[in-house]
Amino acid sequence: MLTGDFYFRTYSTSRKQPLGNPRLLWLFVLASIGCALGLIAGVHPVAAGGPSLDGVGGMDAVYNPYDGYIYVLNSNDSVSLVEGTRVVKTIDLPTGSYSRLTDLDVASNGDVYVLQWFYDQAVVLRDGQLYDIVPRQRDDQPGSNGIENGPLAVTANPVNGWVYVATHWSGEPSRNGVTVLQSTEVVTHVVTGTDPAPWPSIPTQAACMWPTPVMIA
Repeated sequence: MLTGDFYFRTYSTSRKQPLGNPRLLWLFVLASIGCALGLIAGVHPVAAGGPSLDGVGGMDAVYNPYDGYIYVLNSNDSVSLVEGTRVVKTIDLPTGSYSRLTDLDVASNGDVYVLQWFYDQAVVLRDGQLYDIVPRQRDDQPGSNGIENGPLAVTANPVNGWVYVATHWSGEPSRNGVTVLQSTEVVTHVVTGTDPAPWPSIPTQAACMWPTPVMIA
């Protein structure tokens, strides 16, 4: 269990995804316009007499039967807990400027697993709090010891309690597959094919933070 200050893990990586699809350019343009309008308007949601509604752009949601909350994955690197029609709290995740949250699910013990694509890690929430991080795979250490490149989807097996993280990165297709977790320990990594998961669309948050336009021939 984590104690003290909670920091995100940083890694040196040269991974880049080619942007050869013209649709991505339009997505970037539209997202940039949306970001500019949001900055001009300066509108921020405020809950009168309640918790801060810091979540921006809900991308996914899952029900946790152990605490009765709906966990909403937000595009601003946070998770909101909803009870009925009320936001109970919003948890800011330990992320960097380009973390790209991709999915979340609830394990058989009530732990919530949130995937971060860019840092190749899974953030674990327990009892509505930050609990632990399953880091990325380290090739300088023996065996399966972390999440492989590009975690995109997660699902939990209610029978054996294991959590399965589907990974995909075009830079190392021979390792694409599923990383199997038991709590925060890595059981193994199963290679399932060169491309077991599709490349996701670029979220608005990521487009807003691109320093320069992307030119596509």
